Amino acid sequence: MVSFGATPLPVNDEIIGLIQSRHDEFGYVRLEDNIGPGDEIMVTGGIFKGVHGIFERNLSNRDRVLILLQAVQFQARVIVDRETLRKI
Repeated sequence: MVSFGATPLPVNDEIIGLIQSRHDEFGYVRLEDNIGPGDEIMVTGGIFKGVHGIFERNLSNRDRVLILLQAVQFQARVIVDRETLRKI
C-alpha cells in the first residue's frame, strides 16, 4: 500500500506490473539490475570508470563479478564490485 500520511494513493498499473515482474519465488522484490552473462555493461566507478565490457559471471561473493573489458588495443578479465556496473 502506498499512502501520503493516512490517505491511500493510487498506483499506476504499469508500476505494479514492474514490481510484480521483479519478485522471486519467495515473493521478495529483486532490486538488482538483472545484469546477466553476455550483457554489455559500463563501469560507473573505481579505476575502470567509463570502460565498457561484457558481463561474464557473479563470483562466490555476490558483491563481486567478473567482466571482460573491451578497449581499442586489448581485452582483459577483471573483478569489480557489482555496484559499479550499469547495463547498456
